[in-house]
Parts: sequence; C-alpha cells; structure tokens
Amino acid sequence: MIFLFITSLSIFIACSSLEKLKTPSKFTSVFCQNKFFSAEKLETVAQLDMVSDLFSFGCFEEVISLANHIRNHSRDKFYSISAEMFEVFTPEGSLTPYILESYERSFLSLLISFSYLNINLKDDALVEMRRTLSDENAFLYNYGRDPVISLLLAAMWDRFDPSVARAQWLKLSHFSELGDKVVNFAKSRVEEIDRDSSTPVDWKIYGIGQMPDLDWHSHFLSEKPYLIRPVTSYPTACSSKDSLMLPADSWTKKIAAKYDSSYHPLLFAKSLARLPIGIGYGVIGISSGVAVGIGGCGLASQVKDGGEALCKTSLQAAGYIINKSSNLVSYTLRPDLRHWKKLPLALVVTKDSQPGLYVKYCEQVDTTPLKMSLVN
Repeated sequence: MIFLFITSLSIFIACSSLEKLKTPSKFTSVFCQNKFFSAEKLETVAQLDMVSDLFSFGCFEEVISLANHIRNHSRDKFYSISAEMFEVFTPEGSLTPYILESYERSFLSLLISFSYLNINLKDDALVEMRRTLSDENAFLYNYGRDPVISLLLAAMWDRFDPSVARAQWLKLSHFSELGDKVVNFAKSRVEEIDRDSSTPVDWKIYGIGQMPDLDWHSHFLSEKPYLIRPVTSYPTACSSKDSLMLPADSWTKKIAAKYDSSYHPLLFAKSLARLPIGIGYGVIGISSGVAVGIGGCGLASQVKDGGEALCKTSLQAAGYIINKSSNLVSYTLRPDLRHWKKLPLALVVTKDSQPGLYVKYCEQVDTTPLKMSLVN
C-alpha cells in the first residue's frame, strides 16, 4: 500500500508541475516549431537536452522561449514537507521537482544570450550576460562559482567591454586547481587589458563533445554519502597563445558535491535516513524469497504427483525474489543523478577564425571535431 500511495503521489506531482510553454513571437522554421512543441510535456531534464538540440539546429527563437520557461520554473527550491518526508522511502528525486544546478542555471542564461547575439539582438544579449553575473553571486538553493562559466563570461564580455571581462579573467586565474596553463592564460589576458582596456577581442567560442555519463557508489561512513564519478574521463586543459581549451569536469564535481553535509544538509540527512529503510526493503525481499522456497517445498511434500517439480519451481522463484531484493536496495539508496546531459565535454575560446580540431591546440590523441559553435 505504501508503494501504491507513493507512486500515485509521484505521478500527481509530476503532472501538476507541467505548465504550458509560452510560444515565441515568431518561429525560426516549421522544423523548429515542431521540436519546440514536442518539449511541452517533457520533464525538466529532457527539456534541457531539448534546448541543446534546438541550439545546435539554429532554432534561436525557440531556445530563448524554452530556456526562459525552464529557468523560471526550476531556478528556486520550494520545500514541501510531505514530499520531503515520503521521499525518504523512495529514491532521491522521485517526489521532488528538479532544481537547476548553479552551472546549469548560468549556462542556460548564456545560451539565451548566445541566441540573442545570433539573431542580432545585442542589448537583450547583454541583459542576459548581466543576469548571469548576478546569478553567479546569488545565494540560491544551488549556488557556487564555476570556472567554465567564468571563462565564457570573460570571453563574451571581451567582445563588448574588456573592463568588465577583466574581473572574470581574474576570477578564472584564481582557480589554481585548473593548472598553470589555464591560470597563466587568464593572467596574460588580465595584463593585456591593464595595458589597453579599449580594444575588444572577438573570441570565438566552441563546445566540444558531450558530458560523460555518471556512475556512483555508496560511501555512507563519510561526510559524502555517495562517490559520484564520470564513466569516461575528461580531456586535460591546454592553451596556446591565442586559444584555451577548458574541460567541463567542474560540472561533474558539482553534481558529486550535492550530498556534502556542508552544502545540502537536508539531502545528506535524507540519504542517511534512507539507508536503514533500503536495507529493510532488502530484508523483507529476502525473507519473502525464503518463505516462498520453504513454503513451496513444504506444500510439494504433501503432493503425491508432481511434488518434485513444484518444489523446484518454488526454489527458482525464491532465488529470483532474493536476487531482485539487492536491486531494490540499490534502487532505493541511489542518489539523484538527474542533470543536463547534452552539455559540452569542454569549451574552447580562440581568436582563430578556423579552429579545426581541438587536437590543434592540445596535442592530444583525441581528434573529436568541434560539435557546437556557440558564438562565431
């Protein structure tokens, strides 16, 4: 009964969270219009992936409308006592709506800005860039500064106002964990702006590849109950005189830090409270399997004909139930790994008008072609 109630509550919450999209003033094309309307009944993370698809197809009007819709409805966290309580009995994220990670919120605003630039609406693009600056410093549910966002803001502002870009280049240079290549590149640009802040730089910005899938392992005896890592590795950062490639591994690290006791204490507490419940589900499943096996064979002993086959079937059923019990435990204890999947693996900013393959900058074996031109 409890599973039936929780499932019904989950469906109700999911359906009630769907709101009608505000259509753009004009559509880019019939193809873009159809893609846009197909996103209306999708969940938030699927809508985010649709934003990436729309942008890659050049559906900039549709990107602006859909991205604004997502940001308006998934920016802030609104607590529901009933949902938070019942979610202790189910996996994280099964009863609560998705809230944008800080880097997702900022990248969404930047995609809106890129879209405005691609349809020659400079003033609107600048408004979105200022909003990204504000959100980077805002103390929202998901908060924090990100080096990839700092790089994008620096390169974008360099096109219009290098004095504003300077603060972002300086911020990027303070991320010492990124390595000397990134830090020195950022410091070099700061020094250039200090010598002459009146000359804009027309950086080209590209996205490479796609963010890898994530895997997890339980780690409940620490301040981080889950160990979350990418399935495949990110490329290493590299730079030349006029180009910088920065991997977006900070985004995966931000997802991994979601359950830190110092970041989201409620998520941390719920994950610990869910541990005995998940184990309890497993114990119930194993006990049920044992009962089926013993009961079936006990009943088979009272049957004259076909008793052996009945006992064998009962034991097979018992083994199946016991085996699935471990899956139930894993399902209940798993972390919320919902995220915007169709994001770049790395970002390239360059003065080169024909950047080609990023192996040109990095001297790495990987020859993945540039996937998405954000701003030309």
